[in-house]
Amino acid sequence: MKNTLLTLSFSLTLASCAMMETIEKYWPRDHDPVMFQQLVKLDVQIKRVDCNSPQWSNALFVVEELERYTEWRGDPQHTNIKQLQAHLHKLDESKNPVFCKIGQRTATMRVGAVKQAWEGR
Repeated sequence: MKNTLLTLSFSLTLASCAMMETIEKYWPRDHDPVMFQQLVKLDVQIKRVDCNSPQWSNALFVVEELERYTEWRGDPQHTNIKQLQAHLHKLDESKNPVFCKIGQRTATMRVGAVKQAWEGR
């Protein structure tokens, strides 16, 4: 009986350690003012793009920095930032004003999602 209880407690300990690693992976990290500043810069750059003659290079530069920073920091929003970067590359390749305006709104929504995830940290 003693060995069974010991084995059971050991198994529960290992399972809870694995569960904690999963929780820590998605648990919000402490607030980082540098990343938030980059997010603000990115939001401003996206809103400054004139869809009549779109130039996405400034926004692409900022999102590249932010993507690298979130990757190195292991932030849970890294996937969202990476998808935003791919979205901005598609926008940069197109010169269609309608696609630009729709893409601008989508990019702003993605920035808003990251902002909401980072609020209160």
